[in-house]
Amino acid sequence: MNPAPLIIFDDGHADLGPLTDLRPVFALRNGVKNNRERIEGALQQTADALVVPEELADLQRQRESDAAVNPGTLDAFTQADAVLVVNGRWTATDTALLDRIMSLPINHGIQQGNRVLAAHLDADHADAWLGRSTAEMPADVRFTDASDAALVSQPWHLLDHLENTLRFDLQQCGLPWADGDELATHGVTVVGDHPVMIHRGAALHPQVVINTTLGPVAIDEGAAVQPFTVIEGPGYVGPHAELAAHTALRAFTVVGANCKVGGEVKASILGDYTNKAHYGYLGNAVVGRWCNLGAGTTASNLKNTYGHVRMQLHADADPEDTGRQFQGPVVGDYVRTAIGTLLPTGACVGTGSCLVASGFVSKHVPAMTFLTDAGPGPMDLDAFFTTADRMMCRRNGTLSNAAKQRFRDLCG
Repeated sequence: MNPAPLIIFDDGHADLGPLTDLRPVFALRNGVKNNRERIEGALQQTADALVVPEELADLQRQRESDAAVNPGTLDAFTQADAVLVVNGRWTATDTALLDRIMSLPINHGIQQGNRVLAAHLDADHADAWLGRSTAEMPADVRFTDASDAALVSQPWHLLDHLENTLRFDLQQCGLPWADGDELATHGVTVVGDHPVMIHRGAALHPQVVINTTLGPVAIDEGAAVQPFTVIEGPGYVGPHAELAAHTALRAFTVVGANCKVGGEVKASILGDYTNKAHYGYLGNAVVGRWCNLGAGTTASNLKNTYGHVRMQLHADADPEDTGRQFQGPVVGDYVRTAIGTLLPTGACVGTGSCLVASGFVSKHVPAMTFLTDAGPGPMDLDAFFTTADRMMCRRNGTLSNAAKQRFRDLCG
């Protein structure tokens, strides 16, 4: 019997600050993969439909070739008489929970507290749920609890779960194991007993050191690693990423596709097409896509008191306790920093902002802000669009009309 069509949904109950300004929570890379990819892999089927916050619907529709976005009714994308819905905040590394999801009877579900994790719905219940924009499930759906399910609710949860998601993904990444003796003949030194996995299309130069003492390292297709670079596992270097000479990529670091990285990076997630190409330190950070961090950009990830780091996600919100001793910045998409930029511990930098200031910048920078020593000011949208188009065309990309409208919305 064919599996029920799959809907992955962003329930809107997370607060990821700037990270979800341009994409739903399930599209945030938090390992080799993002939650959507991990859910689809676990269930061995691709999503037939996606439910996202309405402000992201046009952007998501533009990205999709097959999946329906915010379909409203079941018959808008399938003639099936039942559907499986799964919360895109779930990291999908728990195989026991996966088994429970796959065996759900019709009109039964699993929740954590009052948040739906998954449900198997007949057509009438699915239409009722979709018609309410996932605000609530029909009252007669029966739920059991999964109190230990790993759900992403705030930006630092991406880092809280990173060790688990990264190790899980590396076990299943499918890249060929490299032969240590063969690497040695090319001048690459491997330390440790965990595997090194290298795509045959990647290029490693002599005098590279890969330390797998703590976990495996995977280097994907087209990636290039320059001499005198040290990569500590567990770690992942995405397709066509470039690591500059003398880069120190420390344990639990994920480099997205088409990134350029230099300096020292520790226990951080870099989104696709982001550049931190020069010297400077970045630790325990989450950085979005299409960012450019200028030479010498350095972020603090530890308070002088060694206490928990607090982070302010919105201009009108109070700082929140991350529960973490080590917490670097959370940086939205399309952020640019000037040379020598200094980010305070637990900084939150809004989408599309440009930081051109001496000394430490503000701990919270709103979206679409141009920040200088004279203070914050609004971003000139026309200038921003021109710059973004110049930047993206270097990587065969372009800023879509839907994206431009979303940036206008972020400007208020």
